[in-house]
Amino acid sequence: MRQVLQQTREEWITGLTHDLKTPLSSIYGYALLLESDQYNWTDRDIQQFGSVMKEKSQYMTTLIDDLSLTYQLKNNSLPAQHVNVEINQFVQKVLLQFINNPTLQNQNIEFVPSSNKIQYFIEEKWFQRIIENLLVNAVKHNNETTTVIVKLSQNANSFTLSISDDGKGMDEKMKELLFERYYRGTNTEESNIGTGLGLAITKQLVHAHNGTISVDSALGNGTTIILVFPFRS
Repeated sequence: MRQVLQQTREEWITGLTHDLKTPLSSIYGYALLLESDQYNWTDRDIQQFGSVMKEKSQYMTTLIDDLSLTYQLKNNSLPAQHVNVEINQFVQKVLLQFINNPTLQNQNIEFVPSSNKIQYFIEEKWFQRIIENLLVNAVKHNNETTTVIVKLSQNANSFTLSISDDGKGMDEKMKELLFERYYRGTNTEESNIGTGLGLAITKQLVHAHNGTISVDSALGNGTTIILVFPFRS
């Protein structure tokens, strides 16, 4: 297992270097074009160049922020203010925001709330990040016909949040490494998707809320991510 993690760590560093170099190369290339006096760029050209440079810069900022966040979580130095919220309403609000994202089209996401109210102390920003990371993972690595079901349930001791899809699923190795910091994503044909931080951050954020996270999946039979949060005694 240690050898496998070392290999995935090296692959992750190589991928991360690529993920930083690629947008930097684009920004540098467009900067050279704008600087050159060999061309008479139109206002539309300049606007398009600026748009690409902005997009690449935002990607790099997000990547650097994720790196900072994962090490803050590792060192238990992330500032947080937990508030008591009703989880059914909170999850529904996050799902509506996610579904209305214009960059996500034709996604079939269903919500099954708990039959009773669920009160729990959460850090709203980070709990939203948990849900969004898992939704992005389910959507990104499956085709548009995939159905994603978000379900809440509870018993006397805890509540459970599960996110299930009927997509590609994953093998045992993929399940074992899914939440490792250096793993670059789930079942996908594109070698450069992901930076190996999203699901590692999700796991750390779940633990910061005193919860547990697990995966149930098989190739060709979809995936279910299961989060369990204990009620305070």
